[in-house]
Amino acid sequence: MNNRLKVNLKYQLKQNKLGIIALIIISILILTSIFAFLSTYDPNKIDVMNSLSFPSKEHIFGTDEMGRDYFARSLYGGRVSLIVGFLSMLISTVIGTIVGTISGYFGGRVDSLIMRCIDILMSIPTFFLILILNAYLKPGIQNIIIIIGLFSWMGIARIVRAETLTVKEREYVLYSKVIGEKPNIIILKHIIPNILPTVIVASTLNIANAILTESSLSFLGLGVRQPDSSWGSMLKYAQGYIGDAPYLALFPGILILLTVLSFNILGDVFRVAFEPKANSD
Repeated sequence: MNNRLKVNLKYQLKQNKLGIIALIIISILILTSIFAFLSTYDPNKIDVMNSLSFPSKEHIFGTDEMGRDYFARSLYGGRVSLIVGFLSMLISTVIGTIVGTISGYFGGRVDSLIMRCIDILMSIPTFFLILILNAYLKPGIQNIIIIIGLFSWMGIARIVRAETLTVKEREYVLYSKVIGEKPNIIILKHIIPNILPTVIVASTLNIANAILTESSLSFLGLGVRQPDSSWGSMLKYAQGYIGDAPYLALFPGILILLTVLSFNILGDVFRVAFEPKANSD
């Protein structure tokens, strides 16, 4: 990221108060998830004598049906949700960037074949494919990360392809072709660094989508299993107690909302900062 883009990003953050709030929220969620082990309570410790206790000084988020501290479970659940979001984003971004740059750079039949394959994949309801695969595979965070990552790269590939078509016609790329540089060197040295801001924007939005997908899978019982927790699985188990203990659904629901909304706002800030047209409007 060059100095001009850094200046634009700082300027947009100063101008956009929601962007600053979103950045603060994401930073707090990441830090609390990383240092969740410092929590006073064990998230898996059962205390049936203290089950379904409403929020208090001892348990600020209350306790669940087994008497486990809900705040500690929310912290560890946030760690799972954020890990899934970030790692699946990395997988989808790497695949999407590779496929998109190859398609845009080589063009012709290669481009047509790749884009038709992407069109076919995007026409299939991705969530149902993820649902079916996850149902047949062994439940676990690793499988969820891989499955979400492998089925969420198509949008990034299309964006990267469009940017590559523009960048490859610039003078420095044409000069590299004239002097005989290999295509892989041109892609790595000239094209990817220049489309990186666009990739960052798409990746930010992809994290939000991955967190929502993981939460949906866990809510349906196909994600994280007991005794571990994620925000989605916490919502699932809160269904049976929605009348007696509404806070069980309230806290993980708010955390999912804040996380997804913050990443979307931050993605919009990046888009305006990195795209000259959006910045000038």
